[in-house]
Amino acid sequence: MVSYLHDTYRVSERRACHVARIAVSTFRYESRQEPRTALRLRIREIAQTRVRYGYRKIRVLLNREGWKTDGRRFRALTILDVFTRENHNRVQIDFSRPGKPTDNAHVESFNGTLRAECLDVHWFATLIEARQVIESWRREYFRLLLEHR
Repeated sequence: MVSYLHDTYRVSERRACHVARIAVSTFRYESRQEPRTALRLRIREIAQTRVRYGYRKIRVLLNREGWKTDGRRFRALTILDVFTRENHNRVQIDFSRPGKPTDNAHVESFNGTLRAECLDVHWFATLIEARQVIESWRREYFRLLLEHR
């Protein structure tokens, strides 16, 4: 906006900032921090392919790939990782009442993840294709789950 005003109307940078109601220092500011564009793109790629992954799982995957991620500054999508919470607190549910999906949150979490990451993403032409894709996704899901422990 400021550049447009400056170039089009041939006014000073200071005047263009005043008209646009932007401080000159804000307009001239250049970050000294590296943008880490490649890391941001990789985070976005993981988040788009693994829709239900929270920031913790994304960070683990990035660390495995060799990216340096600072835990305090690492921010991405956040979701409640029910399985991790239940496993950490040693919660085990032996039964599930009809109409009470929260009785077995691990199964409900898995079902939601399967739906979001696999079923909603693919369009199956045949039952054989559906079985192959779902089995491939299931193997990858449990492989990552075991590595995460």
